[in-house]
Amino acid sequence: MILETLASVLTKNALITAFAFVGILVWVSYFLSDKLTRGHIHGSAIAIAIGLVLAYVGGKYTGGSKGLADFTLLAGVGVMGTTSGVAAGLAATDPKLVPYGAMTATFYTGVGCLLAPSLLFLVVRMIF
Repeated sequence: MILETLASVLTKNALITAFAFVGILVWVSYFLSDKLTRGHIHGSAIAIAIGLVLAYVGGKYTGGSKGLADFTLLAGVGVMGTTSGVAAGLAATDPKLVPYGAMTATFYTGVGCLLAPSLLFLVVRMIF
C-alpha cells in the first residue's frame, strides 16, 4: 500500500521526480568520478554516459522513442532534455553557437517550467 501511494505521488509530480532522479544521477556520477577515477574522468562525462545508456535501455524496454520519458514515473525527463538537444543540433551546425543555444534553451525551458503553471492557474481561476 505504501509503495502504491509513493508511486502515485511520484507519477503525479513527474517533473519534480525527474529533477530528483537527475540530481541523484549527477551525485552518483561525481561520486564515481572521485572514487573510481580519482577525478581523471569528470563527473559530468560519467553522468552523460549513464544518461545515454539509461535512455537507450528505457527506449528498448518500453518500445518507445523517448527513452526514460516513456516511463510515466519519469515523464518530466522529456522536458529536461531540451538543452542537450539544442546543443547537439548546434554542435553539428556550428560549434561556436553551442553556448548561445544552450543558454537560450535553458532560459526558455526555465521560463516555461516556472511561468506556465502560474499562468495556467490564473487562467483557470478566471474561467471558473
